[in-house]
Amino acid sequence: MKFINSLALIQRLTLWDKKTGQWIKFKLWDIQKQWLKVLHSNLRILSLKKRQVGWSQLTGADSLIQCMALPNFTTLALSMSSDDARVFLNRIRGMYLQIPTLKEIEQRRANGETIDEYEEELALLKKVNPVLKGADGGDEMVFANGSSLVSLSAQKGRGRTADRVILDEMAYYTLKMSKTTLGDVMKSIAPTLERAQGQLIGITTANGRGEQYEMWRDAINGISDFVTFFVSCYDDPDFSEEKRQQIIENFGEDHANQEYPRTEKEAFLASGRPRFDVKALEYYETNMVIEPIFVGELQESTDEIVPNSKGNFKIIMPLNNIGQYAVVADVSEGLEKGDYSVAKIFNRNTWEQVAEWRGHIEHAFFGSILAKCARMYNNALIICEANNHGHSSITQLRNVEHYPEELIFEHNLVMKTSPDEDFRDPNKRLGWRTTNKTRPLIIDALGKAIIKRYVPDFLKGDIEELYSFVIKANGKCEAEDKCYDDRVIVLAITYYLLQSDAFQAFYPIIERKGHEECSNCEHKRIKERNSEEVNCKLSQRICTTASWCSQWSLWEPEDDNELFRDDKYSTYIRM
Repeated sequence: MKFINSLALIQRLTLWDKKTGQWIKFKLWDIQKQWLKVLHSNLRILSLKKRQVGWSQLTGADSLIQCMALPNFTTLALSMSSDDARVFLNRIRGMYLQIPTLKEIEQRRANGETIDEYEEELALLKKVNPVLKGADGGDEMVFANGSSLVSLSAQKGRGRTADRVILDEMAYYTLKMSKTTLGDVMKSIAPTLERAQGQLIGITTANGRGEQYEMWRDAINGISDFVTFFVSCYDDPDFSEEKRQQIIENFGEDHANQEYPRTEKEAFLASGRPRFDVKALEYYETNMVIEPIFVGELQESTDEIVPNSKGNFKIIMPLNNIGQYAVVADVSEGLEKGDYSVAKIFNRNTWEQVAEWRGHIEHAFFGSILAKCARMYNNALIICEANNHGHSSITQLRNVEHYPEELIFEHNLVMKTSPDEDFRDPNKRLGWRTTNKTRPLIIDALGKAIIKRYVPDFLKGDIEELYSFVIKANGKCEAEDKCYDDRVIVLAITYYLLQSDAFQAFYPIIERKGHEECSNCEHKRIKERNSEEVNCKLSQRICTTASWCSQWSLWEPEDDNELFRDDKYSTYIRM
Protein backbone atom coordinates (compact mmCIF):
# COMPACT_ATOMS: atom_id res chain seq x y z
CA MET A 1 0.00 0.00 0.00
CA LYS A 2 1.32 3.45 -0.96
CA PHE A 3 0.65 6.58 1.05
CA ILE A 4 0.92 10.26 0.18
CA ASN A 5 3.82 12.09 1.85
CA SER A 6 1.71 14.34 4.03
CA LEU A 7 4.39 16.18 6.02
CA ALA A 8 4.20 19.55 4.25
CA LEU A 9 0.42 19.47 3.89
CA ILE A 10 -0.14 18.66 7.58
CA GLN A 11 1.97 21.67 8.56
CA ARG A 12 -0.50 23.84 6.63
CA LEU A 13 -3.49 22.42 8.52
CA THR A 14 -4.76 24.17 11.63
CA LEU A 15 -5.90 22.68 14.92
CA TRP A 16 -7.74 24.05 17.93
CA ASP A 17 -5.43 25.04 20.78
CA LYS A 18 -7.16 24.84 24.17
CA LYS A 19 -4.52 26.97 25.88
CA THR A 20 -4.97 30.01 23.62
CA GLY A 21 -8.52 29.34 22.47
CA GLN A 22 -7.44 29.80 18.85
CA TRP A 23 -6.82 27.85 15.66
CA ILE A 24 -3.08 27.39 15.17
CA LYS A 25 -0.98 25.66 12.52
CA PHE A 26 0.66 22.33 13.16
CA LYS A 27 4.26 22.80 14.22
CA LEU A 28 5.74 19.31 14.14
CA TRP A 29 8.46 18.18 16.51
CA ASP A 30 11.30 16.00 15.23
CA ILE A 31 9.74 12.91 16.85
CA GLN A 32 6.42 13.65 15.08
CA LYS A 33 8.19 13.89 11.72
CA GLN A 34 9.80 10.51 12.44
CA TRP A 35 6.35 9.13 13.26
CA LEU A 36 5.01 10.14 9.86
CA LYS A 37 7.88 8.29 8.14
CA VAL A 38 7.08 5.16 10.16
CA LEU A 39 3.39 5.64 9.42
CA HIS A 40 3.99 5.73 5.67
CA SER A 41 6.35 2.74 5.51
CA ASN A 42 4.82 0.05 7.74
CA LEU A 43 1.51 -1.81 7.92
CA ARG A 44 1.62 -2.93 11.57
CA ILE A 45 2.57 -0.24 14.08
CA LEU A 46 2.31 0.07 17.87
CA SER A 47 2.98 3.46 19.45
CA LEU A 48 3.49 3.88 23.19
CA LYS A 49 3.46 7.51 24.26
CA LYS A 50 3.33 9.92 27.13
CA ARG A 51 0.24 11.97 27.88
CA GLN A 52 -0.69 15.03 25.82
CA VAL A 53 1.49 14.68 22.74
CA GLY A 54 -1.34 14.91 20.19
CA TRP A 55 -0.45 11.55 18.65
CA SER A 56 -4.01 10.60 17.78
CA GLN A 57 -4.65 14.08 16.38
CA LEU A 58 -1.53 13.89 14.20
CA THR A 59 -2.47 10.42 12.92
CA GLY A 60 -5.99 11.71 12.25
CA ALA A 61 -4.55 14.65 10.28
CA ASP A 62 -2.52 12.26 8.15
CA SER A 63 -5.64 10.15 7.58
CA LEU A 64 -7.51 13.27 6.43
CA ILE A 65 -4.80 13.98 3.85
CA GLN A 66 -4.80 10.37 2.63
CA CYS A 67 -8.60 10.44 2.22
CA MET A 68 -8.51 13.73 0.31
CA ALA A 69 -5.64 12.66 -2.00
CA LEU A 70 -6.30 8.94 -2.58
CA PRO A 71 -9.47 7.55 -4.15
CA ASN A 72 -11.49 4.97 -2.20
CA PHE A 73 -9.25 5.16 0.87
CA THR A 74 -11.14 4.25 4.03
CA THR A 75 -9.91 4.99 7.55
CA LEU A 76 -11.63 3.32 10.49
CA ALA A 77 -10.78 4.89 13.86
CA LEU A 78 -11.85 3.06 17.02
CA SER A 79 -11.95 4.70 20.45
CA MET A 80 -12.74 3.61 24.02
CA SER A 81 -16.31 4.93 23.88
CA SER A 82 -18.79 6.61 21.55
CA ASP A 83 -18.03 9.97 23.18
CA ASP A 84 -14.29 9.53 22.57
CA ALA A 85 -15.01 8.56 18.96
CA ARG A 86 -17.09 11.70 18.50
CA VAL A 87 -14.31 13.91 19.88
CA PHE A 88 -11.74 12.23 17.61
CA LEU A 89 -13.74 12.85 14.45
CA ASN A 90 -14.74 16.39 15.43
CA ARG A 91 -11.07 17.33 15.66
CA ILE A 92 -10.47 16.06 12.13
CA ARG A 93 -13.67 17.68 10.90
CA GLY A 94 -12.50 20.98 12.34
CA MET A 95 -9.18 20.70 10.46
CA TYR A 96 -11.06 20.09 7.22
CA LEU A 97 -13.43 23.00 7.72
CA GLN A 98 -10.52 25.36 8.42
CA ILE A 99 -8.89 24.60 5.06
CA PRO A 100 -9.45 27.76 2.98
CA THR A 101 -11.29 27.66 -0.33
CA LEU A 102 -9.55 28.64 -3.59
CA LYS A 103 -11.58 31.86 -3.55
CA GLU A 104 -10.26 32.69 -0.08
CA ILE A 105 -6.70 31.90 -1.22
CA GLU A 106 -7.07 34.32 -4.14
CA GLN A 107 -8.47 37.00 -1.85
CA ARG A 108 -5.55 36.63 0.58
CA ARG A 109 -3.09 36.80 -2.29
CA ALA A 110 -4.82 39.96 -3.60
CA ASN A 111 -4.37 41.46 -0.14
CA GLY A 112 -0.63 41.00 -0.48
CA GLU A 113 -0.31 37.85 1.60
CA THR A 114 2.24 35.26 0.48
CA ILE A 115 0.61 31.88 -0.21
CA ASP A 116 2.89 28.88 -0.62
CA GLU A 117 2.22 25.95 -2.95
CA TYR A 118 1.10 23.57 -0.18
CA GLU A 119 -1.62 25.89 1.10
CA GLU A 120 -2.87 26.20 -2.46
CA GLU A 121 -2.69 22.41 -2.92
CA LEU A 122 -4.85 21.87 0.17
CA ALA A 123 -7.44 24.33 -1.12
CA LEU A 124 -7.41 22.58 -4.50
CA LEU A 125 -7.88 19.16 -2.87
CA LYS A 126 -10.84 20.52 -0.95
CA LYS A 127 -12.41 21.86 -4.15
CA VAL A 128 -12.00 18.75 -6.29
CA ASN A 129 -12.75 16.32 -3.48
CA PRO A 130 -15.21 17.89 -1.03
CA VAL A 131 -16.95 16.11 1.83
CA LEU A 132 -20.34 15.01 0.55
CA LYS A 133 -21.59 13.60 3.84
CA GLY A 134 -20.64 14.32 7.44
CA ALA A 135 -19.12 17.79 7.13
CA ASP A 136 -21.36 19.04 9.93
CA GLY A 137 -21.70 15.94 12.15
CA GLY A 138 -22.19 12.20 12.37
CA ASP A 139 -19.75 9.33 12.79
CA GLU A 140 -18.24 9.47 9.29
CA MET A 141 -16.96 11.86 6.64
CA VAL A 142 -17.54 10.70 3.05
CA PHE A 143 -15.54 12.34 0.26
CA ALA A 144 -16.40 12.81 -3.42
CA ASN A 145 -13.59 10.44 -4.52
CA GLY A 146 -15.12 7.52 -2.60
CA SER A 147 -12.83 7.80 0.42
CA SER A 148 -14.25 7.93 3.93
CA LEU A 149 -13.18 8.51 7.51
CA VAL A 150 -15.24 6.59 10.07
CA SER A 151 -14.95 7.00 13.86
CA LEU A 152 -16.68 4.50 16.17
CA SER A 153 -16.42 3.00 19.64
CA ALA A 154 -14.25 -0.11 20.00
CA GLN A 155 -17.38 -2.31 20.14
CA LYS A 156 -18.57 -1.36 16.65
CA GLY A 157 -15.63 -2.07 14.35
CA ARG A 158 -16.81 -5.49 13.22
CA GLY A 159 -17.80 -6.05 9.61
CA ARG A 160 -16.30 -2.94 8.00
CA THR A 161 -13.62 -2.90 5.31
CA ALA A 162 -10.82 -0.37 5.79
CA ASP A 163 -7.44 0.52 4.34
CA ARG A 164 -6.31 1.90 7.69
CA VAL A 165 -7.53 1.03 11.18
CA ILE A 166 -6.54 3.26 14.11
CA LEU A 167 -6.93 1.89 17.64
CA ASP A 168 -6.88 4.96 19.88
CA GLU A 169 -5.89 4.33 23.54
CA MET A 170 -5.98 0.59 22.83
CA ALA A 171 -4.60 -0.38 26.26
CA TYR A 172 -7.92 0.78 27.74
CA TYR A 173 -10.06 -1.56 25.65
CA THR A 174 -11.29 -3.44 28.71
CA LEU A 175 -14.70 -4.66 29.82
CA LYS A 176 -14.85 -1.89 32.41
CA MET A 177 -13.86 0.90 30.03
CA SER A 178 -15.11 -0.20 26.61
CA LYS A 179 -17.42 -3.14 27.30
CA THR A 180 -15.08 -5.20 25.13
CA THR A 181 -11.47 -6.34 25.21
CA LEU A 182 -8.48 -5.62 23.02
CA GLY A 183 -8.32 -9.29 22.10
CA ASP A 184 -11.92 -9.27 20.87
CA VAL A 185 -11.34 -6.05 18.92
CA MET A 186 -8.28 -7.53 17.23
CA LYS A 187 -10.28 -10.58 16.18
CA SER A 188 -13.17 -8.48 14.89
CA ILE A 189 -10.98 -6.25 12.70
CA ALA A 190 -8.79 -9.06 11.33
CA PRO A 191 -11.18 -9.78 8.41
CA THR A 192 -11.46 -6.02 7.82
CA LEU A 193 -7.72 -5.67 7.32
CA GLU A 194 -7.35 -8.94 5.44
CA ARG A 195 -9.85 -7.98 2.75
CA ALA A 196 -8.19 -4.63 2.10
CA GLN A 197 -4.63 -5.72 2.98
CA GLY A 198 -4.76 -2.65 5.16
CA GLN A 199 -2.75 -0.90 7.84
CA LEU A 200 -3.22 -1.28 11.61
CA ILE A 201 -2.05 1.49 13.94
CA GLY A 202 -2.24 1.08 17.72
CA ILE A 203 -1.78 4.28 19.77
CA THR A 204 -1.89 4.38 23.55
CA THR A 205 -0.43 5.33 26.87
CA ALA A 206 0.44 2.34 29.04
CA ASN A 207 -2.13 0.68 31.28
CA GLY A 208 -0.35 -1.93 33.35
CA ARG A 209 0.57 -5.31 31.89
CA GLY A 210 -2.54 -6.35 30.02
CA GLU A 211 -3.12 -7.41 26.43
CA GLN A 212 -1.47 -4.32 24.95
CA TYR A 213 1.69 -5.03 26.98
CA GLU A 214 1.76 -8.57 25.59
CA MET A 215 1.47 -7.24 22.02
CA TRP A 216 4.30 -4.78 22.70
CA ARG A 217 6.48 -7.49 24.24
CA ASP A 218 5.85 -9.86 21.32
CA ALA A 219 6.81 -7.10 18.88
CA ILE A 220 10.02 -6.31 20.77
CA ASN A 221 10.94 -10.01 20.88
CA GLY A 222 10.29 -10.48 17.16
CA ILE A 223 7.36 -12.82 17.72
CA SER A 224 4.95 -10.60 15.76
CA ASP A 225 5.32 -8.38 12.69
CA PHE A 226 4.47 -5.14 14.52
CA VAL A 227 6.90 -2.21 14.50
CA THR A 228 7.14 -0.37 17.85
CA PHE A 229 7.48 3.39 18.33
CA PHE A 230 8.07 4.81 21.82
CA VAL A 231 7.57 8.49 22.68
CA SER A 232 9.48 9.58 25.79
CA CYS A 233 8.51 12.58 27.88
CA TYR A 234 11.73 14.23 26.73
CA ASP A 235 10.72 13.89 23.06
CA ASP A 236 8.36 16.77 23.81
CA PRO A 237 10.53 19.90 23.37
CA ASP A 238 8.32 21.75 25.86
CA PHE A 239 8.89 19.13 28.57
CA SER A 240 11.79 19.62 30.97
CA GLU A 241 13.36 17.89 33.96
CA GLU A 242 12.02 20.71 36.12
CA LYS A 243 8.49 20.00 34.90
CA ARG A 244 8.90 16.30 35.63
CA GLN A 245 10.13 17.04 39.14
CA GLN A 246 7.10 19.26 39.65
CA ILE A 247 4.81 16.41 38.58
CA ILE A 248 6.59 14.08 41.02
CA GLU A 249 6.21 16.65 43.79
CA ASN A 250 2.50 17.11 43.10
CA PHE A 251 1.42 13.56 42.22
CA GLY A 252 4.28 11.20 43.10
CA GLU A 253 6.97 9.38 41.16
CA ASP A 254 4.73 6.45 40.22
CA HIS A 255 2.31 8.81 38.49
CA ALA A 256 5.19 10.44 36.61
CA ASN A 257 6.53 7.06 35.49
CA GLN A 258 3.12 6.00 34.20
CA GLU A 259 1.95 9.19 32.54
CA TYR A 260 5.28 10.78 31.56
CA PRO A 261 7.70 7.84 31.13
CA ARG A 262 11.35 8.17 30.23
CA THR A 263 11.62 4.54 29.14
CA GLU A 264 9.31 1.77 27.97
CA LYS A 265 9.82 -0.12 31.23
CA GLU A 266 8.68 2.90 33.26
CA ALA A 267 5.61 3.22 31.08
CA PHE A 268 4.35 -0.23 31.95
CA LEU A 269 4.68 0.18 35.69
CA ALA A 270 1.37 0.61 37.49
CA SER A 271 0.27 4.12 38.37
CA GLY A 272 0.52 3.20 42.05
CA ARG A 273 3.52 1.55 43.66
CA PRO A 274 3.35 -2.21 42.91
CA ARG A 275 2.59 -4.11 46.12
CA PHE A 276 4.34 -7.29 45.07
CA ASP A 277 8.03 -7.55 44.28
CA VAL A 278 8.41 -6.72 40.57
CA LYS A 279 11.60 -8.76 40.10
CA ALA A 280 9.94 -11.81 41.63
CA LEU A 281 6.91 -11.35 39.37
CA GLU A 282 9.19 -11.03 36.34
CA TYR A 283 10.82 -14.33 37.33
CA TYR A 284 7.42 -16.02 37.57
CA GLU A 285 6.27 -14.45 34.32
CA THR A 286 9.33 -15.80 32.50
CA ASN A 287 9.64 -19.22 34.11
CA MET A 288 6.53 -20.34 35.97
CA VAL A 289 3.40 -19.33 34.06
CA ILE A 290 1.31 -22.40 33.25
CA GLU A 291 -1.27 -23.02 30.52
CA PRO A 292 -4.51 -24.93 31.11
CA ILE A 293 -4.87 -28.39 29.60
CA PHE A 294 -8.59 -27.84 29.08
CA VAL A 295 -10.87 -24.79 28.81
CA GLY A 296 -14.62 -25.16 28.83
CA GLU A 297 -17.94 -23.87 30.10
CA LEU A 298 -19.18 -25.00 33.51
CA GLN A 299 -22.67 -23.75 34.45
CA GLU A 300 -24.70 -24.22 37.61
CA SER A 301 -27.77 -25.41 35.68
CA THR A 302 -26.34 -28.33 33.69
CA ASP A 303 -24.21 -31.40 34.25
CA GLU A 304 -22.20 -30.91 31.06
CA ILE A 305 -18.77 -29.34 30.74
CA VAL A 306 -18.64 -28.03 27.18
CA PRO A 307 -15.25 -27.26 25.54
CA ASN A 308 -15.02 -23.54 24.80
CA SER A 309 -11.78 -21.61 24.27
CA LYS A 310 -13.35 -18.62 26.06
CA GLY A 311 -15.04 -20.70 28.74
CA ASN A 312 -15.19 -19.90 32.43
CA PHE A 313 -13.59 -23.16 33.61
CA LYS A 314 -9.90 -24.05 33.22
CA ILE A 315 -8.35 -27.38 34.13
CA ILE A 316 -4.67 -26.85 34.77
CA MET A 317 -3.57 -30.22 36.15
CA PRO A 318 -5.17 -33.69 36.14
CA LEU A 319 -7.11 -34.96 39.13
CA ASN A 320 -5.32 -37.20 41.60
CA ASN A 321 -8.01 -39.64 42.74
CA ILE A 322 -6.69 -39.71 46.30
CA GLY A 323 -5.51 -36.08 46.34
CA GLN A 324 -6.58 -33.53 48.94
CA TYR A 325 -7.93 -30.27 47.52
CA ALA A 326 -9.28 -26.90 48.60
CA VAL A 327 -11.64 -24.67 46.63
CA VAL A 328 -10.98 -21.00 47.49
CA ALA A 329 -13.48 -18.42 46.27
CA ASP A 330 -14.10 -14.68 46.03
CA VAL A 331 -17.73 -13.69 45.37
CA SER A 332 -18.72 -10.60 43.36
CA GLU A 333 -22.09 -8.91 42.92
CA GLY A 334 -22.80 -10.96 39.80
CA LEU A 335 -23.23 -7.96 37.49
CA GLU A 336 -22.49 -8.76 33.85
CA LYS A 337 -19.89 -6.00 33.45
CA GLY A 338 -18.74 -5.84 37.07
CA ASP A 339 -16.07 -7.72 38.97
CA TYR A 340 -15.74 -11.46 38.51
CA SER A 341 -16.53 -14.26 40.90
CA VAL A 342 -13.52 -16.55 41.09
CA ALA A 343 -12.94 -20.03 42.46
CA LYS A 344 -9.49 -21.57 42.34
CA ILE A 345 -8.78 -25.18 43.23
CA PHE A 346 -5.51 -26.04 44.95
CA ASN A 347 -3.72 -29.30 45.71
CA ARG A 348 -3.16 -29.07 49.46
CA ASN A 349 -0.20 -31.45 49.37
CA THR A 350 1.78 -29.61 46.68
CA TRP A 351 0.22 -26.08 46.91
CA GLU A 352 -0.26 -26.22 43.13
CA GLN A 353 -3.17 -24.49 41.41
CA VAL A 354 -5.04 -27.18 39.50
CA ALA A 355 -8.20 -25.47 38.17
CA GLU A 356 -10.03 -22.15 38.01
CA TRP A 357 -13.61 -20.98 37.51
CA ARG A 358 -14.03 -17.28 36.74
CA GLY A 359 -17.14 -15.58 35.48
CA HIS A 360 -20.18 -13.42 36.13
CA ILE A 361 -22.92 -15.22 38.03
CA GLU A 362 -25.64 -14.46 40.57
CA HIS A 363 -23.98 -14.95 43.96
CA ALA A 364 -26.39 -17.60 45.19
CA PHE A 365 -25.86 -19.71 42.07
CA PHE A 366 -22.12 -19.37 42.60
CA GLY A 367 -22.64 -21.65 45.60
CA SER A 368 -23.75 -24.37 43.18
CA ILE A 369 -20.61 -23.86 41.11
CA LEU A 370 -18.49 -24.23 44.25
CA ALA A 371 -20.28 -27.45 45.16
CA LYS A 372 -19.69 -28.89 41.69
CA CYS A 373 -16.01 -27.98 41.71
CA ALA A 374 -15.52 -29.37 45.21
CA ARG A 375 -17.28 -32.65 44.46
CA MET A 376 -15.30 -33.02 41.25
CA TYR A 377 -12.08 -32.67 43.25
CA ASN A 378 -12.64 -35.41 45.80
CA ASN A 379 -15.13 -33.53 47.98
CA ALA A 380 -12.70 -30.70 48.62
CA LEU A 381 -12.69 -28.25 51.50
CA ILE A 382 -14.51 -25.06 50.39
CA ILE A 383 -13.10 -21.72 51.60
CA CYS A 384 -15.54 -19.06 50.40
CA GLU A 385 -15.12 -15.39 51.26
CA ALA A 386 -18.14 -14.57 53.41
CA ASN A 387 -18.12 -10.78 53.02
CA ASN A 388 -21.31 -9.26 51.57
CA HIS A 389 -22.57 -11.52 48.78
CA GLY A 390 -20.58 -14.52 49.98
CA HIS A 391 -23.30 -15.28 52.52
CA SER A 392 -25.69 -16.11 49.67
CA SER A 393 -23.18 -18.52 48.15
CA ILE A 394 -22.62 -20.26 51.49
CA THR A 395 -26.37 -20.49 52.12
CA GLN A 396 -26.77 -22.12 48.70
CA LEU A 397 -23.99 -24.55 49.57
CA ARG A 398 -25.65 -25.61 52.82
CA ASN A 399 -29.37 -25.45 52.16
CA VAL A 400 -29.68 -26.19 48.45
CA GLU A 401 -26.61 -28.21 47.55
CA HIS A 402 -26.44 -29.84 51.00
CA TYR A 403 -22.67 -29.80 50.91
CA PRO A 404 -21.29 -31.27 54.17
CA GLU A 405 -20.87 -28.48 56.70
CA GLU A 406 -17.63 -29.96 58.02
CA LEU A 407 -16.17 -29.40 54.54
CA ILE A 408 -17.03 -25.67 54.56
CA PHE A 409 -14.30 -23.56 56.15
CA GLU A 410 -15.17 -22.01 59.51
CA HIS A 411 -13.50 -18.63 60.11
CA ASN A 412 -13.70 -18.83 63.92
CA LEU A 413 -11.44 -21.86 64.12
CA VAL A 414 -8.47 -20.22 62.45
CA MET A 415 -9.03 -16.54 63.33
CA LYS A 416 -10.25 -16.52 66.92
CA THR A 417 -12.89 -13.96 67.79
CA SER A 418 -13.04 -11.98 71.00
CA PRO A 419 -15.25 -13.23 73.90
CA ASP A 420 -17.69 -10.38 73.22
CA GLU A 421 -18.06 -11.45 69.61
CA ASP A 422 -18.68 -15.04 70.71
CA PHE A 423 -21.36 -13.80 73.12
CA ARG A 424 -23.09 -11.72 70.48
CA ASP A 425 -22.91 -14.43 67.80
CA PRO A 426 -22.46 -17.92 69.23
CA ASN A 427 -23.24 -19.52 65.87
CA LYS A 428 -20.64 -20.89 63.52
CA ARG A 429 -19.11 -18.35 61.17
CA LEU A 430 -18.74 -20.29 57.96
CA GLY A 431 -16.54 -18.84 55.25
CA TRP A 432 -13.46 -16.61 55.23
CA ARG A 433 -13.91 -13.03 56.41
CA THR A 434 -11.72 -10.34 54.87
CA THR A 435 -11.61 -7.46 57.36
CA ASN A 436 -9.39 -4.48 58.12
CA LYS A 437 -7.43 -6.87 60.31
CA THR A 438 -7.19 -9.90 58.02
CA ARG A 439 -6.72 -8.13 54.68
CA PRO A 440 -3.17 -6.91 55.42
CA LEU A 441 -2.32 -10.36 56.83
CA ILE A 442 -3.30 -12.23 53.67
CA ILE A 443 -1.70 -9.68 51.32
CA ASP A 444 1.56 -9.84 53.29
CA ALA A 445 1.46 -13.64 53.26
CA LEU A 446 1.08 -13.70 49.48
CA GLY A 447 3.92 -11.18 49.13
CA LYS A 448 6.16 -13.40 51.23
CA ALA A 449 5.18 -16.51 49.28
CA ILE A 450 6.03 -14.78 45.99
CA ILE A 451 9.43 -13.53 47.17
CA LYS A 452 10.30 -16.91 48.74
CA ARG A 453 8.92 -18.65 45.63
CA TYR A 454 6.64 -20.83 47.68
CA VAL A 455 4.00 -20.49 44.95
CA PRO A 456 4.53 -23.34 42.45
CA ASP A 457 2.73 -21.73 39.50
CA PHE A 458 0.55 -18.90 38.23
CA LEU A 459 -1.86 -18.47 35.34
CA LYS A 460 -1.20 -15.62 32.92
CA GLY A 461 -4.25 -13.80 34.29
CA ASP A 462 -2.83 -14.08 37.82
CA ILE A 463 0.39 -12.33 36.78
CA GLU A 464 -1.53 -9.49 35.13
CA GLU A 465 -3.54 -8.82 38.28
CA LEU A 466 -0.49 -9.10 40.55
CA TYR A 467 1.32 -6.44 38.51
CA SER A 468 -1.65 -4.06 38.72
CA PHE A 469 -2.21 -4.58 42.46
CA VAL A 470 -0.76 -1.40 43.92
CA ILE A 471 -0.28 0.67 47.04
CA LYS A 472 -2.49 3.72 46.67
CA ALA A 473 -1.77 7.19 48.04
CA ASN A 474 -3.89 6.43 51.12
CA GLY A 475 -1.74 3.39 51.87
CA LYS A 476 -4.41 0.85 50.92
CA CYS A 477 -3.42 -2.06 48.70
CA GLU A 478 -5.90 -2.71 45.89
CA ALA A 479 -6.27 -3.02 42.14
CA GLU A 480 -5.20 -0.10 40.03
CA ASP A 481 -8.08 1.89 38.56
CA LYS A 482 -9.89 0.01 35.78
CA CYS A 483 -8.18 -3.29 36.76
CA TYR A 484 -9.37 -6.39 38.64
CA ASP A 485 -8.06 -8.04 41.81
CA ASP A 486 -10.43 -11.00 42.26
CA ARG A 487 -7.69 -13.54 41.51
CA VAL A 488 -5.27 -11.73 43.85
CA ILE A 489 -7.66 -11.98 46.81
CA VAL A 490 -8.18 -15.71 46.23
CA LEU A 491 -4.43 -16.30 45.98
CA ALA A 492 -3.84 -14.21 49.11
CA ILE A 493 -6.39 -16.16 51.19
CA THR A 494 -4.97 -19.44 49.94
CA TYR A 495 -1.32 -18.80 50.64
CA TYR A 496 -2.09 -17.25 54.01
CA LEU A 497 -3.93 -20.37 55.11
CA LEU A 498 -1.42 -22.78 53.59
CA GLN A 499 1.29 -21.09 55.68
CA SER A 500 -0.89 -21.11 58.82
CA ASP A 501 -0.23 -23.74 61.51
CA ALA A 502 -3.72 -23.18 62.93
CA PHE A 503 -5.30 -23.97 59.55
CA GLN A 504 -3.26 -27.16 59.19
CA ALA A 505 -4.21 -28.21 62.74
CA PHE A 506 -7.96 -27.67 62.34
CA TYR A 507 -8.09 -28.92 58.75
CA PRO A 508 -5.43 -31.65 58.55
CA ILE A 509 -4.67 -33.42 55.30
CA ILE A 510 -6.21 -36.88 55.39
CA GLU A 511 -4.13 -39.43 53.53
CA ARG A 512 -6.55 -41.65 51.68
CA LYS A 513 -5.92 -45.24 50.76
CA GLY A 514 -6.23 -46.70 47.30
CA HIS A 515 -9.60 -48.25 48.09
CA GLU A 516 -10.90 -44.79 48.97
CA GLU A 517 -10.25 -43.40 45.48
CA CYS A 518 -13.25 -41.82 43.86
CA SER A 519 -12.71 -44.15 40.90
CA ASN A 520 -13.47 -47.07 43.26
CA CYS A 521 -16.39 -45.35 44.95
CA GLU A 522 -20.09 -46.06 44.49
CA HIS A 523 -20.49 -44.18 41.20
CA LYS A 524 -18.34 -46.82 39.47
CA ARG A 525 -20.55 -49.59 40.81
CA ILE A 526 -23.57 -47.85 39.38
CA LYS A 527 -22.28 -48.46 35.88
CA GLU A 528 -21.25 -52.03 36.70
CA ARG A 529 -24.58 -53.16 38.13
CA ASN A 530 -26.81 -50.65 36.30
CA SER A 531 -28.20 -49.20 39.53
CA GLU A 532 -30.00 -45.92 39.24
CA GLU A 533 -28.51 -44.28 42.31
CA VAL A 534 -26.53 -44.88 45.51
CA ASN A 535 -25.13 -42.73 48.34
CA CYS A 536 -21.58 -41.37 48.08
CA LYS A 537 -19.70 -42.47 51.21
CA LEU A 538 -17.64 -39.29 51.40
CA SER A 539 -20.18 -36.53 50.76
CA GLN A 540 -23.35 -38.46 51.72
CA ARG A 541 -24.97 -37.19 48.53
CA ILE A 542 -26.96 -39.27 46.05
CA CYS A 543 -24.73 -40.47 43.21
CA THR A 544 -26.00 -41.12 39.67
CA THR A 545 -24.41 -41.69 36.27
CA ALA A 546 -24.77 -37.92 35.69
CA SER A 547 -22.86 -37.08 38.87
CA TRP A 548 -19.68 -35.11 38.73
CA CYS A 549 -17.47 -38.04 39.66
CA SER A 550 -18.89 -39.91 36.68
CA GLN A 551 -18.63 -36.91 34.39
CA TRP A 552 -15.00 -36.49 35.41
CA SER A 553 -14.14 -39.76 33.62
CA LEU A 554 -13.95 -37.67 30.44
CA TRP A 555 -10.54 -36.45 31.63
CA GLU A 556 -9.05 -39.60 33.20
CA PRO A 557 -5.46 -40.49 32.16
CA GLU A 558 -5.09 -42.62 29.03
CA ASP A 559 -1.46 -43.69 29.44
CA ASP A 560 1.80 -43.06 31.30
CA ASN A 561 2.50 -39.96 29.18
CA GLU A 562 -0.49 -38.26 30.81
CA LEU A 563 -2.35 -38.05 27.51
CA PHE A 564 -5.94 -37.08 28.08
CA ARG A 565 -8.81 -37.73 25.77
CA ASP A 566 -12.26 -36.22 25.71
CA ASP A 567 -14.16 -39.11 24.10
CA LYS A 568 -17.21 -36.97 23.55
CA TYR A 569 -15.36 -34.42 21.43
CA SER A 570 -12.40 -36.52 20.24
CA THR A 571 -9.83 -33.96 21.28
CA TYR A 572 -6.43 -34.75 22.77
CA ILE A 573 -4.57 -32.67 25.28
CA ARG A 574 -1.01 -33.44 26.38
CA MET A 575 0.43 -32.12 29.64
